[in-house]
Amino acid sequence: MKANNKRLFYMKLFFTIILLFPFLSISASTYTLYIASTKNKNIAKKYIEEVNDLLKIENLVVRTHKKENYSLIVNQIKDIQSAKDLQNKLKKTTYKDSFVKKDLKDLKYNILFYTKSTIENKTIVKEAKEDEKEYILDVESSNEYITASTMYNIGNYKRSYELFNKLFYKHNYNLNINYFLAQSAIKLGMYDEASIAFERVLIQDPKFNKARYDYARLLTKLKLKKEAKKEFNILLKENITEEIKKDVKKYLKYLNKERKLTYNSATLILGAGHNSNVNNGLLSTQYTLPGLGDISVRGEEPISDNFHNEILSLDFNNILKSNTAIKIKNSLLAYNKSYLNEKDENISVF
Repeated sequence: MKANNKRLFYMKLFFTIILLFPFLSISASTYTLYIASTKNKNIAKKYIEEVNDLLKIENLVVRTHKKENYSLIVNQIKDIQSAKDLQNKLKKTTYKDSFVKKDLKDLKYNILFYTKSTIENKTIVKEAKEDEKEYILDVESSNEYITASTMYNIGNYKRSYELFNKLFYKHNYNLNINYFLAQSAIKLGMYDEASIAFERVLIQDPKFNKARYDYARLLTKLKLKKEAKKEFNILLKENITEEIKKDVKKYLKYLNKERKLTYNSATLILGAGHNSNVNNGLLSTQYTLPGLGDISVRGEEPISDNFHNEILSLDFNNILKSNTAIKIKNSLLAYNKSYLNEKDENISVF
């Protein structure tokens, strides 16, 4: 039985990879901006530091060539217009001779320096460590990426998170790695990690609408209403489908609901009954007082009557505007019991 289950798992895994592979292997066309070249390592470092001050972006790297040559480039540019915009920023500098080339899918090279965003939203230059030096342009066609994506698609989110996190340390520039790292984190309830990953995606590509939509929903889940509304409002200005637009408006309607600062409640309980001894009379009409010479005394006969009773509870709850964690509660409780005939036995308490 265990062998059959194992066989079914691997069959499922195989077909998932087959179905997933065409999607993964056909990545969107990317472009590289070639800025400068040198044979001196120190000059290459100077180039990347100067251009980083001008552009302040990630994906700025110094790549190495076989003939001990170094090139300063911006890689993984998503579209030709973005590449040209970066090129135009360099027109009035000493790097005016930069040019753009469309990337080849199988392009691979080693890197010496690269730029990386910090938590403070600054872009710094770092020297590549040994395990960071190999740069594979089409990482989404690598076995590691396909395996991570497969784990996500079959619902093994713990494993997909581990694999995407490992890929992130080597390819922190990749949007899809960050996106699926965030999605895996959400599935595991790791909301802080998911938020950070979504923010990395949106800093790098503010037009990644699916990431912004999922990020806004996560903020809603975390009850960060102000932040969620901001993201949803940005989405409404983007080119999104009508279906997504309807969902966004529903979320905004929910988020725009003002929290009530006053909560009042009332409870009314009605009842009726019969009392066979309203006046607490004696069961025997005559009785003897002990110790007093057995004096005989005549007692009052029990009186029966029907009654109705009511309980009213009023609660007034006020939440302070200045501090919504503070609530002031006022309560009123009233009780009434009325007999149909024996009015002297009626009770009212407030």
